[in-house]
Amino acid sequence: MITAKLFVAAACAAVCALFAGGASATTITFSGLAGANGSPFSTYTEGGFTVTPTVGSWFQGQVFGNPVPSIVAGGVFGGPAVDSISVTDGGKPFRFSALDFAPSPVNNVDFTFTGTLGGAPVFNIPGVLTPPQVFATVLSGVAADVIDDLVVGVTILNNTANDSVNIDNIVVNPAATPEPMSLGLLATGLALLGLAYRRRSG
Repeated sequence: MITAKLFVAAACAAVCALFAGGASATTITFSGLAGANGSPFSTYTEGGFTVTPTVGSWFQGQVFGNPVPSIVAGGVFGGPAVDSISVTDGGKPFRFSALDFAPSPVNNVDFTFTGTLGGAPVFNIPGVLTPPQVFATVLSGVAADVIDDLVVGVTILNNTANDSVNIDNIVVNPAATPEPMSLGLLATGLALLGLAYRRRSG
């Protein structure tokens, strides 16, 4: 009976581990960008996460960031009004907590946070950024939701050669995946719990 209790306790610990959230958060700072200010931004990887432009044109912001550098879209470097980036972790699940935005110094910027898991929608969060162009942290509001692809979209209203929107410090958190040992402990503990219950009621 003592052995059964020990296994049940271990199984409970395994359950807690499964749902605790696991690995620590990663902040994508773009600190590895080494191009000139305004040079094209392509794929960038930091902490295992990859940021890729998906719509429009993105550029390196080497004179403005929180701290420098950041990535920037908009008319300031000849880019279009509508742009987006994708954040992934090699197909693995993760959570999205926040990022730093600096909106256009002239016009409002609409943004969306869209998360999917296995191609299925999980969330679609819209918002509006207003001048002045100062970095501010925008919380996702869905930090508990597990996704495997995050798309951050921006639309600069009345985009001109003076307009831009900068992104920095994307905070993401790898989602915990059950380890084989934890699953084994859980299965063993539940089996012994069922056996103990049957003996007691029999």
